[in-house]
Amino acid sequence: MKMTTQPFGEYLYKKFTEWEETQKTPRKKRLSFSAFARWLSNNTLRKKVNQQAVDSWMSGTIPKDEKFILVLAEKLGDEVYEILGKQKPNEDVVYVQMHISDVKAEQAKMVRDYLEQYIVKKKEK
Repeated sequence: MKMTTQPFGEYLYKKFTEWEETQKTPRKKRLSFSAFARWLSNNTLRKKVNQQAVDSWMSGTIPKDEKFILVLAEKLGDEVYEILGKQKPNEDVVYVQMHISDVKAEQAKMVRDYLEQYIVKKKEK
C-alpha cells in the first residue's frame, strides 16, 4: 500500500496544533516546532528529535528511522502507523527495543544466546 507523503505532514501539523493548545502560556503565545521537538524527545526510547526532523516531517517527509516512528506513535498515538501505511509492531519487540540499551554486557550475552537458540529452532521447523 503506497501512501503519499502529504497526508503525513498534514497529520503531524494537526497533532502539533493540538499539542500547542495544551501548552499555551497565559499570553497565548505561539509555540515553535523546536518546542514540539523537545516534547517529542521526552520519550522512553531516549531518542532525540530535533527541529530539522520536525520541519522535514511537517513538509511530508516520512521518517526513515523506525525508532522515530516508534517515538511518534508513543507520543501521538498508534494512528501514526495507519497514516504511514505501516503495520503496528509487536508490543514485545518494541519493549525489547526500548530497553535494550539498559542491558549490561553479561545480560546482553544471555539475550543473544536465547535469540540464537530461538532462531536455530525456528529454522529447523
